[in-house]
Amino acid sequence: MSSLIEDPGLAVVEHIFKEMKIDREWSTRQERGFTWWGKDFAQTVWAEPPFEDSGFRIARVHARTDVAAGFKGTPENLAKLSALNRFASLSALIVDGRESSEIRFAASMYVHEQTLPWVKRLFSIAVATQAVDAQIKGKVIAGMLGARPAVSGHPESGRRNDYDDMLNFVAAVVAPRGQRASLWQGEEVKEAVEQLQGPPCILATGDDRGAGLTAEFPFFERTSLLRATTEEAHPQLGTGILFRLSLPITDSKQDWPKGAHLLNTRELDSFTRAPFLGSWCAGDQAITFVSFYPNIAYQPGLLWNLITSMVIRARWVAEEASGDNWNESFERASRAKMEMMEALGEVFTKKGNKKTKGTPRRAR
Repeated sequence: MSSLIEDPGLAVVEHIFKEMKIDREWSTRQERGFTWWGKDFAQTVWAEPPFEDSGFRIARVHARTDVAAGFKGTPENLAKLSALNRFASLSALIVDGRESSEIRFAASMYVHEQTLPWVKRLFSIAVATQAVDAQIKGKVIAGMLGARPAVSGHPESGRRNDYDDMLNFVAAVVAPRGQRASLWQGEEVKEAVEQLQGPPCILATGDDRGAGLTAEFPFFERTSLLRATTEEAHPQLGTGILFRLSLPITDSKQDWPKGAHLLNTRELDSFTRAPFLGSWCAGDQAITFVSFYPNIAYQPGLLWNLITSMVIRARWVAEEASGDNWNESFERASRAKMEMMEALGEVFTKKGNKKTKGTPRRAR
């Protein structure tokens, strides 16, 4: 076990293999991971080699599941792919493969010894949900994208005829819990609003019920917007908490699907420190990262970790992906906010003076 703690990525991989009770007849092992067939679509789970970062021994774990082959990245197909990713939960549909002709579900997380317990649990949920989604939606998604389903079989056992019990995970475990009120709603959301006050957040607001929050972060002359809500259920998973991080990018709307695709690719190829559980997509008003955590993923204290990861993503996409300087942009945005508040104060003061000037006193 000590060797696995020294390599937290492998600890997560081994935990998932055992937790999902994967049948060796329908799986193959690699040096740092495994591939298995729940039925028609292969899923691979693996860990990158660990490395040192700020005094922590960190590893990145991945899960990818084959969905379609023969994909052509036309503007029309990228728009369809982006539309599908608007309903992302804990995985994204990405363009993958050497010739960028394959579609896979993808998810990843960073892990070190201190985060190992909750990463094991959350990534297990992400991996299982991903495998289910591929089996349920794979053939339909392939058809929508003008590709063919990426069905395959075990190199020795061949094509699988029966369904692995794990493919019942969403219907039997996740969805029933999603019929209840959101477990994420309440005091933790309200506490998060308080914790967000101050740098690097320019403005954070919430509601009295702890049903959601909004927060703004620097992005050149404007701000990116993080919204979290417990009041929008996922059509498949039920209740939980939905995150949206929207960018004030001025590109033409028709270019947003390609921009979202490039951000998915770049984030998976970069050291961001943020879990890739969700997807970039073209939203109604902006390029947006969407992530939905169902009730089954709830753990006390996890919400703040998820919010922190969205803050990290906001900084990464501003600085690394777009070339901004967060500190300078924060100072500009803070000054603009202060000037706006002062201007509003003067307006209300003038209105108040006009309202009271010459107004007769009311008889007592």
